[in-house]
Amino acid sequence: MTGVFQKLVLAALALFISACAGSASVDPCPQGMEVDGGCVPELCGNRECADGFQCHNNICVESICIGISCPSEQSCANGRCYPDDCQARTCPGFGEVCIEEECLGASCFNVVCPPEQRCANGQCYPDDCATIDCPGYGEVCVDEECTEQTCVGVHCPAGQQCAAGYCYPKDCPQTQCPDSDEVCYQDQCVPADCVGVNCSDGGVCLFGMCGCQTDQQCDDSEDCTDDTCNAGTCVNANNTDPCEDGLFCNGSDTCLGGSCTHAGDPCLPDSCDESGDQCCNCAVAADCIDGNICTNDVCTSGCNCSNPNNTDSCDDVLYCNGTDTCSGGICAHTGDPCSGATPFCKEGTNSCDPCPDCAANQTCVAPECLLNDLQPCVDDSQCVNICIGNVCRFRRLLPILCDVDVYISGC
Repeated sequence: MTGVFQKLVLAALALFISACAGSASVDPCPQGMEVDGGCVPELCGNRECADGFQCHNNICVESICIGISCPSEQSCANGRCYPDDCQARTCPGFGEVCIEEECLGASCFNVVCPPEQRCANGQCYPDDCATIDCPGYGEVCVDEECTEQTCVGVHCPAGQQCAAGYCYPKDCPQTQCPDSDEVCYQDQCVPADCVGVNCSDGGVCLFGMCGCQTDQQCDDSEDCTDDTCNAGTCVNANNTDPCEDGLFCNGSDTCLGGSCTHAGDPCLPDSCDESGDQCCNCAVAADCIDGNICTNDVCTSGCNCSNPNNTDSCDDVLYCNGTDTCSGGICAHTGDPCSGATPFCKEGTNSCDPCPDCAANQTCVAPECLLNDLQPCVDDSQCVNICIGNVCRFRRLLPILCDVDVYISGC
């Protein structure tokens, strides 16, 4: 073999070896992921970073948020800045921000879970376990244990427990925490799901959620609910109390179904005056006639009828009960107008007479009606009383001249 031929063979072999070496697949980051030519580990200390997150300075950081600077009290999630805390409570969990007054982990943005599941660390987990319910705020079931969502994927050392996405000692230096779900936070035993949760308006944390301590904290400003604090939870039960909507013409107000309901127009069939909070039953005085001569018929302010008593003269068409005058709303009378020499009142003639009504065979001799005896006489000396037309009227003196057929007393 000539030298030239050997050189050609060696060159071809070198090219073949070079090609084979170039075609071999070698993972430059067997324990992480390659970012900008560098190898970033997927495990950050004791935390598993969710998909789309990188480990920077031992913290899982969302790749899309690298290089984004947010204002104070805000953090980046899904490439945007959001408040670190909600108005009613803080969001202490690792990577949490406040979205529409709910604490949400950045790894769960754009993750849509099926019904009865919830996102944690970028994946969907059941809301509850098969044998127990998970009552805590944002808890999910992982391996049949209720786990706070920011603690999913966090592996704490022995003697520590995850709370709000971080590892804390299970016991305080001077105190052994009595409950298994408590950790030592700021030298105090605190339920793990309440670590870092600060509630507004004096509320208290219970199962990771802000609850109440007093009934006043549950005031919903609704008159138609009874506001009470029951084991840290506000209860606003509907009541049936009286209420007031400030309107008169829709009737009396009563709570029903949590709302102030109304009985309806209180003035029907009359009209209602909202400005005066009154029912109107007249427009003019003619609308108020009550048919009583002893009252004045008045329409006050073109709205309300009034019928005050008067002292006008009146007439009951009777003569013998005296003069008529209105008093106390009725026609009153002064009494019998006849007295003295004419004590007898005659209703038919509207007159006062000295005698009552005398019969045909009687004559008035005040104040009596006396029978006529029709006995002859010459003058009054022969009669008890008088002699009229030569006839002795009333009790002739001489008994022997009496006519026994005439009923004359004392004759």
